[in-house]
Amino acid sequence: MQNSSMKLTFIITPLMVVLVLGSYFYSLWAAEVKRRDELPQDGTAALTRDLLKYHEKTGAFPEDLKSLVGKVWDAKKEREFDPSGKVFRNKNVYYLYSRQNSHLFSFWAVPSGERREEGVSWFISASPATIRRWKGPAIADNQIDKLALQPSVQSLALLGLTEQPSTDLRKSSESNRSQKNIRSTPSINQ
Repeated sequence: MQNSSMKLTFIITPLMVVLVLGSYFYSLWAAEVKRRDELPQDGTAALTRDLLKYHEKTGAFPEDLKSLVGKVWDAKKEREFDPSGKVFRNKNVYYLYSRQNSHLFSFWAVPSGERREEGVSWFISASPATIRRWKGPAIADNQIDKLALQPSVQSLALLGLTEQPSTDLRKSSESNRSQKNIRSTPSINQ
């Protein structure tokens, strides 16, 4: 009997070690996933792209972000909008949208949540021809309500935002058209 209990010990001990190590590594992984989910995740490029797609489809930028649902965004996905439809929260970032005119929009992207200080604030101003971006530190919660929808360059600098290189969409669309023309032109050797 003592011999069989010794064999059982040799079986149970490694199983227990594997179970303890598995639990430990799972808890580390779960903590990392939770930490990553709390970090604000920048979606300014995707939102800018989606607004430009909307303009391409309709010929004007939307009055509010809710208008993107069904035209550019999947209507089945649940989204957090404020009653005006101009404030949208996604992945611990608040997006405050403003349509300047039918061919110009701007929006703020301000990190939120417990780890908001680790995020980056953005101000984006775009038209179908150009995208201008300002990047800076997380804006304090008490300053969010005071953000101007059309801030001056000086007020952006006071908030610590610096202008990034602008993107000229006309150049990229012209090069895309010329690339398509090159590909669609039949070769002389054919």
